Amino acid sequence: MKKRFVLMAALVASLSVFASCDDDDDNDNTSATIPTAKYAGKATMAVSVMGQNFEFATVDTLCIAPDSKGEFANISFAGRNVSVEQMGGMTITIGSFVVDSVVVSSANGGLKLSREGKFNTETSFAMGMAPVSSKSVSGSLSDGSTIKDGDVNVTITDIVVGEMPGSLSLVFEGEEIK
Repeated sequence: MKKRFVLMAALVASLSVFASCDDDDDNDNTSATIPTAKYAGKATMAVSVMGQNFEFATVDTLCIAPDSKGEFANISFAGRNVSVEQMGGMTITIGSFVVDSVVVSSANGGLKLSREGKFNTETSFAMGMAPVSSKSVSGSLSDGSTIKDGDVNVTITDIVVGEMPGSLSLVFEGEEIK
């Protein structure tokens, strides 16, 4: 049962990511505009539950987009259905969720993505034959998240889904899709 929670958490964090960036690379630590851009790359998930650590990588995409006021970026994880071989081919359904209020600023010839405090949102979730239900999702966007020269690196830590007994982290590295 504990392995199921670990795999469930890992799958939630390996969702597709959407984010926004700017080509403005003038001054460090200044506000930057937030155009929409898509990236293709690899999402590496690290899961830590009850002293056991697991890591795996998946092919993924990320798109950065401004919020409705153009003040912040939103990083949206797309929903998906995943068949988990380690769990007898069980299907896990994970809905989309958004990391809001991401600040985009110019830094070191690129862009820095940051967010003050943890994000808290909701997603839909189901395992196997269980009905889809709403689950809370929280976590932190690492200040080390950057966009530079068409490459993106986004790190999300301390991700918790519902009452999951542990946390996970997600590192996405990719190149802009033109």
